[in-house]
Amino acid sequence: MKISSPYIFDYQKHLYLFEQYTSIIEKVEVYDLKGVHKFILDGETLVPDVSMGNGLFDIPYVSVTDSEGTLTGINWEKIPLIPLKYNEQEIPLIKKVKILQDGINIMLSDFENNMQEDARNTILVLKNYDGQDLGEFSDILNFYDFLELYPKKGTYWD
Repeated sequence: MKISSPYIFDYQKHLYLFEQYTSIIEKVEVYDLKGVHKFILDGETLVPDVSMGNGLFDIPYVSVTDSEGTLTGINWEKIPLIPLKYNEQEIPLIKKVKILQDGINIMLSDFENNMQEDARNTILVLKNYDGQDLGEFSDILNFYDFLELYPKKGTYWD
């Protein structure tokens, strides 16, 4: 079964960050009919990346060793990338789930903010408080994170 596609790629590029010791390096891979070409992005210049150890920055997609020990590189006749469409209008799936993900992010952020809250960041209003002095009240609140308060008869707490 032959799949027809309006997409015909001449090449595809991939930019990614690579952490090396204390610095971050921007690397670029270009995929075309001749194989994978690896570069380091230095400002606006692409420098061949020979850090793979073999000194090559042009690498075939597949390497085969024959019975005589000769290494031969094999490349594809077409770029081996397949575009996957979610629908005929080619609307990305992220458009449909972005609202859900944003909602989850807000809930997680609110949860984290509430977990970081403590009594020192909250304004406390005490009504009809009869008991020990306020220093002792503050110590108990900081230690236990809550207080038991008993309302007086005839107050709105009854």
